Amino acid sequence: MDKEITLRCACIFEKPDKGAANNGAEAISAGNTVRWKWQFQDFEKAFLPLREVFESQDATVGRIAVESAVVIQQFEYVFEPAWLTLRSKMEFDGIKFDLSVPKHIFNLAYEKSYIKAVESWLNMTDDWYFVVSHINDFAKLARIYHNIKKLYYPALKNLYAYFKQELAGTDTLATDRNYFVHESSYVDEGAEIGKGTKVWHFTHIMSGAKIGSNCSIGQNVNISGKVIIGNRVTIQDHVSLHGDIIIEDDVCCGSSCVFADVINPRAFIKHKHSDKQIWIKKGASVGANATIICGVTVGKYAVIGAGSVVTKDVPPYALVYGNPARVHGTVNEAGEKE
Repeated sequence: MDKEITLRCACIFEKPDKGAANNGAEAISAGNTVRWKWQFQDFEKAFLPLREVFESQDATVGRIAVESAVVIQQFEYVFEPAWLTLRSKMEFDGIKFDLSVPKHIFNLAYEKSYIKAVESWLNMTDDWYFVVSHINDFAKLARIYHNIKKLYYPALKNLYAYFKQELAGTDTLATDRNYFVHESSYVDEGAEIGKGTKVWHFTHIMSGAKIGSNCSIGQNVNISGKVIIGNRVTIQDHVSLHGDIIIEDDVCCGSSCVFADVINPRAFIKHKHSDKQIWIKKGASVGANATIICGVTVGKYAVIGAGSVVTKDVPPYALVYGNPARVHGTVNEAGEKE
């Protein structure tokens, strides 16, 4: 990347205007979307084994008997994520409720036409409470097994199909993209992502961020709008990139490394801009849990040891570690000490 690149400073502490209020509403909506998708993933993970029990080829043709204990156990696992997903979907649709308990949610869902045959769902709630109590009333458990087969499984199956249909229209893995974004992550409009880049779970990329091609952005990463990332960069899990940061091609940022954007942070002082720019040159590696203080430039192919605190510029090909980090030798482009 050309060092002449400069990043525009975004003033994030101005008084909100009407547009900002709309953006806030959009952010809440986006958060609700992600929340109910996460809940649905839990529901799907629990539901599919129950579906396999009832609809596998062996079960269908009767070559094996479906054990009641297996069915009841799978029912125990699936009920809670099912009603929690329903609650999250209703929240996403703007429905408000006074009580967040299963029966209240089911009654409201029936009133709003999310579900049918509300009595089945209410009875399902009572039977689930009995199952999770692990009471050895075999006659009662036999009745619950019968209810699961005849009533509860069809209801859960219909709810699962409804959620799948709803998600089909909001899938973030759009086919016209040439990069991958996991459905639990959120990419703001105005962010730029290059071809072949992969953005993994629970990551937020803000408007204005620029990410090159064939990068890997790990789980729980936050990238602000003033960050520029080159090609073939690896950002591992739990990394937050805020402020004026340029990361050139082929850089590796280890898990939970920190890029400090303010020299003297105070909660009661509003820092509208980063104090100084952080610049990570081509091929450099930043170890896990290392901290880079703002204003630092890390030279090309340098290696920052895990847990180091870097307070000064790092020469190209240098091996540095410690607190504060000091030069302890040199490395080649493969990262091997010379």
